[in-house]
Amino acid sequence: MAYRSLGSSGLTVSVLSLYLAAVPTPRAAEAQRAALEHGHRRGINHFVLVQPPDGRPLAAAAPLNQLLRRQRDRTVLSVYAQRPLQPAAMHHGSRKHLRASLDHTLADLDIDYVDILYAHRYNPQVPLEETAAALAEAIQRGKALHAGVSYWPPAPARNLAALLYGHGIQLTAHHSPLSSHRPDDANDLLRALEGTGVGCLACPPRAFACSPPTPCVPEVPAAALDPAQRASGTARWDYCPCRHQERGPQRDLEWVLAQPTVTTACVPTCHPGCLDAYLTALPASR
Repeated sequence: MAYRSLGSSGLTVSVLSLYLAAVPTPRAAEAQRAALEHGHRRGINHFVLVQPPDGRPLAAAAPLNQLLRRQRDRTVLSVYAQRPLQPAAMHHGSRKHLRASLDHTLADLDIDYVDILYAHRYNPQVPLEETAAALAEAIQRGKALHAGVSYWPPAPARNLAALLYGHGIQLTAHHSPLSSHRPDDANDLLRALEGTGVGCLACPPRAFACSPPTPCVPEVPAAALDPAQRASGTARWDYCPCRHQERGPQRDLEWVLAQPTVTTACVPTCHPGCLDAYLTALPASR
């Protein structure tokens, strides 16, 4: 496993990161737990947690908690401040929302802090100053060590980074879907990140062809899917391109990790066999 520094921070993360979200069936939950444990054994040290906004239990919470208790100093945990599923007394990205989301995650996992707290999806209804103050507050409270953004346009992200700098905080990471099928979009973001000290957590959409869509993972464009998958008509959790020996997701992963600004690529924890297929696409080092 290769490791890279995340932007200008002191964090070092594996080039492959595991995405942990709610799954629809007990069978999928068991496969996710097995993939989590298998990934850790193979050297993955960065786990991206997406708490279900509707309060559903996270199948990976128990094994992740056990891992954190054993090797907290060797594990990097990223979490997303989720958008409320139902109308609530807050906008996503607000101080109240970020604080509530983080506190719920800490309580659910029974941990004291997370390594990176992401403000997920730019919300023009919330002043950037409020989002920056909320991220800074989480770090000052010792509940998060670093701040990141997820699915933000480059311009607001750059402005937020400047506001965080006023609080004495460096924006650490920018999470975004990147794909060889949309190189222009990817290049625009990567050029915006050059020289900023912000690391890039890439999410290749085709790697998520076997996982259900969530607020942090977009639907996979039909044009990006392999022909057999487009014709299968099956639920995404019942169809895994790696099991069908399709190379599309691995090629996308190889392309993403070849970009000099990308620190790590995020893939789903659908099952150990799928994870092994992605591990074969990893660069030896960089």
